[in-house]
Amino acid sequence: MGTAGLRPLSPCPGHRAHARSMPGPSLRFEPIAPSLKQERETLCRILGCAAFGVAAGPVSGAVPRRPATPARSGLPRVRRRDTPAGMTDDASAARWDGRYDRDDYLFGEAPAAFVERQAHRLMPGDRVLAVADGEGRNSVWLAGQGFRVTAFDASARGLEKARALAASKGANVDFHLAGVEAWDWAATPYDAVAAIYIQFAGPALRDRIFAGLDTALRPGGLLLLHGFAPRQVGYGTGGPPCAENMYTLELLRTAFPGYDILHQADYDAVVEAGPGHNGLAAMIDFVARKPA
Repeated sequence: MGTAGLRPLSPCPGHRAHARSMPGPSLRFEPIAPSLKQERETLCRILGCAAFGVAAGPVSGAVPRRPATPARSGLPRVRRRDTPAGMTDDASAARWDGRYDRDDYLFGEAPAAFVERQAHRLMPGDRVLAVADGEGRNSVWLAGQGFRVTAFDASARGLEKARALAASKGANVDFHLAGVEAWDWAATPYDAVAAIYIQFAGPALRDRIFAGLDTALRPGGLLLLHGFAPRQVGYGTGGPPCAENMYTLELLRTAFPGYDILHQADYDAVVEAGPGHNGLAAMIDFVARKPA
């Protein structure tokens, strides 16, 4: 995406207060030269990082987006859950529709390596919720392992492709079209919740999502949380250019007090997940069990 070589970027202006209070190592932010500033604004238009004060929209030199497309012929249409008053993910959904509107899979068809490594902790037949699962790579794989999987995402185009992927793999996933703000976290208790690379959320929304994850888990349920560490902003190989959206282990331990931590790690690894995530990345793993 043209992010290689970017220096660590300053926090999004709308989240500076959160960045100052966020646990974890401090980052030194340098002024951005005009050329880098332009590239930063390009990223924000692609990612919809409204906190930068940059409106989402067409980018000069970018591949033109096709108009949002309805479900392809022969594929079931996804259904959108009712959105509570005051909670809409329409703007975010439109941006992700544009990113997913391509012939290949933006983040590949294989699950995140973290999901493969940690799936052994699940029991046969476990009910699993895959949060904001985009084109379905994690939910489809989990369903293929024999788990009862529910997945949701705000992007109609992403869900359309997820259904196609599930059909090609012979996997049965209960897909829903809904954003994180509209999802009814209390509707069904799950044995496990998988939230993989959901760092489109700034600190305020992240707090609400984390509360939702806790609500969705049954007592004794398993939390599978995976994403980027703050230094990922400097690597520029995936994720939004907002350091405060990233995780630290201290932040996650604080967010889920009383959980029995089964695995936690902060490390660098080479990620090969389609054109969307590719190269050396700063990773955070967090696997914990909710108190019974």
